[in-house]
Amino acid sequence: HRESGCLEFRNQRGFLLFTRPITEPVYPETRPLAFERATTLSAFATPGEFEPVLLGLYPTKDLQDLRLAVSDLSAPAGVIPGAAVEIRHGRYDDVRFPMYTSKGTYRRMVELLEKAGPLSIPARECHQWWLTAKVPDSAIPGLYTGTGTVQAAKLKIMGVDVFSAGDWKETPEAEPVRYEDPALGIYKKVVVRDGRLAGVILVGDTGDSHRYMDLLR
Repeated sequence: HRESGCLEFRNQRGFLLFTRPITEPVYPETRPLAFERATTLSAFATPGEFEPVLLGLYPTKDLQDLRLAVSDLSAPAGVIPGAAVEIRHGRYDDVRFPMYTSKGTYRRMVELLEKAGPLSIPARECHQWWLTAKVPDSAIPGLYTGTGTVQAAKLKIMGVDVFSAGDWKETPEAEPVRYEDPALGIYKKVVVRDGRLAGVILVGDTGDSHRYMDLLR
């Protein structure tokens, strides 16, 4: 299933995030439309309710050790802990098509939402995650906001390992620290904001990627 009007893009992170209604399917060959590109996710829910939102990812390069994380959701009225947001990944299987009773014809599509963990996906194979928030019974009405992060993306560009995590953009409030070894093809940059590690990018040597991921949590 290839959708017309898809957004062609190049992204140095190696992927594009998008969202669509949970009733609309995402297939391996899905190409996100321009208006679906995600900068924020939003939902409306009442105390005691489970509310899902869909996050799609279209990779332009092979990705390894891909992880999603959600922070606490805060409002003047209180906090909904990040642990209240369950993250599940849509696992593809060959499913009988067009009906489950069909014989001899199959289509690769999401058959199971499994608990999300580190994931490696090939370039141009679309994937989806369901983020389901459980609103506490005691939650006070308000606008709760937080941060969802593609916590790490390890990819290979022309045979060179690349790892990035967090927000490594330089701003007046952020302090960048760089290390370069042109002879070995190594480049490293970490960004510190308010005394904490905010982001990191590693090129050529990604051996410390898991340590940086722990510091970013």
